[in-house]
Amino acid sequence: MKEKVKERALFRGTRASGDAMRQPLRLALWLSLGYFAVALTYILFSGGIAARYAETVAELQRIEKIKGAAFVVVSGLLLFIFAFFLFRKLALHERSLTDYRDNLLTANHRAAAGLFASSVAHDINNILMVIEHVTDELDEAPEHERSRLMRTLTTANDDLKRLIARLGTARSSQKGNVDEEFDLVGVARRVMDLLESHRKARGCHFLLEKQSELRIRGRSALVHQMFLNLLLNAADATGGKGTVEVKLIVKGNEILVEVHDNGPGVPVEDRERIMDPLISTKPDGCGLGLLSVQACAEAHGGKVEIEDSHLGGACFRVRLQSSAAGGSRISSGKRV
Repeated sequence: MKEKVKERALFRGTRASGDAMRQPLRLALWLSLGYFAVALTYILFSGGIAARYAETVAELQRIEKIKGAAFVVVSGLLLFIFAFFLFRKLALHERSLTDYRDNLLTANHRAAAGLFASSVAHDINNILMVIEHVTDELDEAPEHERSRLMRTLTTANDDLKRLIARLGTARSSQKGNVDEEFDLVGVARRVMDLLESHRKARGCHFLLEKQSELRIRGRSALVHQMFLNLLLNAADATGGKGTVEVKLIVKGNEILVEVHDNGPGVPVEDRERIMDPLISTKPDGCGLGLLSVQACAEAHGGKVEIEDSHLGGACFRVRLQSSAAGGSRISSGKRV
C-alpha cells in the first residue's frame, strides 16, 4: 500500500513538473508565431505600397531603407519594453522567493530550537519524578536504606544539572558537544539505578547482559539521555512491572545498543512514524522521548532500528559509531 501511495505521489510530481515545463514552451511558441505573422504581414504590405508609390528604382531603394530602419526601431523598442517588464517580474519573483526562503529557514530554526528545548524539558521532568519519589521515601526509610537513597538523589541532581547546562550551551559548538572517553556500561548501569526510583519503572526487572567495562569515545550526555528514554519507554510498555534487558554488542568500530522488553511490542506499521517528533502511540505520550535517541544516533553516525524482541515485546536497536581520536576507538575491559 505504501509503495502504491509513493508511486502515485511520484507520478503526480512528474506530471506537475511536465506541466510546468510545457507552459513556458507554449508561451514562447505563440510569441514567436505572433512576431513571425506581424513581420511577414508588414513586409508584404509595405513592399507593395512602396512599389506603388516609387517612380524610380533609386526612390524604391530609399523607401525600402526607411521602411527597414523603421521596422528595426519599432520592433527593438517593443522588444525593450517586453524584456523590461519580463525581467522586472523575474526580479520581483526572485526577491519574493528569497524572502520566503529566509522566513522558512527562520521558522525551521525556531521549530528545531523548540523541539530541542521540549526534549530536554521532557528528560528533566523524568529526573524530577525520581527526585520527588526519593524525597518522599527518605523520611520514612530505615537507616540502612538512607545511604542508597541519598546516592540516588545525588545522581539525579547531577543529571539535572547536566541537562540544564545542556540547555544553556545549546548554541555553542564548543560546549556540550565535545567527544570524550567514557564507560558505556557504567552509563547504562547508572541509568538503571536511577530508574529504580521512577514511578513508571521501579517495579521492573532490569538486566544488563555485559558487565565488563566498555570504554568508547563519544558524547556521554547524549548517550545518557538515550539510555534514560529507551529504558523508560521499555518499562512503560510493560506497565511498570515487566522485564527490560540491555545488550551491548561490539562489531568492529560499531556498537549495537539493544533494549528489549516483554511488553506488547510495536506494530510494524507504526515503527517508521514513531521516530518522528511529536508522534506517540501511547494515550498519554507526547512524542518527545525518542528525540534524544534519534539525536544520539545521528551524532554518532548511526541509526535507530525497531524489531521484535526475543522477550516477546519490542527491541530498540541503536547503532553507534565511536568517534576516532588517534588510536583504538572501542576498548572492552580496559582503557584505550
